[in-house]
Amino acid sequence: MNQKKLLIVLLALIIIVGIILFLSPGLNIFNQGFKINDVAFDLPNGFHMNETKKNSVRINDGVHTIIIEELNNTNVKPFIDNYVKYLNESNSSAIISNTTLNGIHADKVISKSTGAAHYWFEYNNKLYTIGTWGKYEKIDEVANELVKSMHPAEK
Repeated sequence: MNQKKLLIVLLALIIIVGIILFLSPGLNIFNQGFKINDVAFDLPNGFHMNETKKNSVRINDGVHTIIIEELNNTNVKPFIDNYVKYLNESNSSAIISNTTLNGIHADKVISKSTGAAHYWFEYNNKLYTIGTWGKYEKIDEVANELVKSMHPAEK
């Protein structure tokens, strides 16, 4: 009877450790990542895929949604101008800055009213954007992690 109890306890412990490994953001060893056309990304810890389209992916951590999109143009100016125009029409204004994401130049626009942040940057001669719909304190960290993980997708 003692061996049976020991086996049950051991199995329960294995199941609990498996659940912890699967659900813990910092320990997620099952991270499969995602790809947009020719470029693969790793999912940031704690995020899962929400929606996938041909040129974009939405990821979510249960609270915050981030969109990553490959754009059909390498000229960033019209995208920034359109976003700033949208903010102005929505009774908001923009904070525009230059920054770097993992050493790559990026243009960043933040909505003063919502705190939503959008980055535009070029990778392998293609323009990408990473954006949020609302304020997210860790967006700089997550955007850097996403850019750092970018690599050519396997065919």
